[in-house]
Amino acid sequence: MLSQITERMRDYGITVLDYQQGETSLRLCLEPVGAPDSVPVAATPVLSPEIGHFQHMPDILDGETVRAGVIVGFVIVGAMRLPVLAPSSGTLKLTPLPEGGLVGYGEPVGTIATI
Repeated sequence: MLSQITERMRDYGITVLDYQQGETSLRLCLEPVGAPDSVPVAATPVLSPEIGHFQHMPDILDGETVRAGVIVGFVIVGAMRLPVLAPSSGTLKLTPLPEGGLVGYGEPVGTIATI
């Protein structure tokens, strides 16, 4: 289970994780990953259309190449599911949000990097 946690941390670029339950606490620290081989020319933010709870699209993965207009997730507002659309084509980098995590209006939920 620990290897799964550290793998997820690496996937989302998290270098420090603190967990506490009662008197038990755990702190995981990972070495930062080096600079990428190719530097993206532009990074366009993927913005939340409303205040609500973010829901990931299960078939869209972090680091995947997406086209403009593709649904990368939803913001749940009461009984409504508002689509979060990729504003441009490129490589998707999702912000590490927990499933159902609260997002604000216009808050970035990821970026689209174009080379």
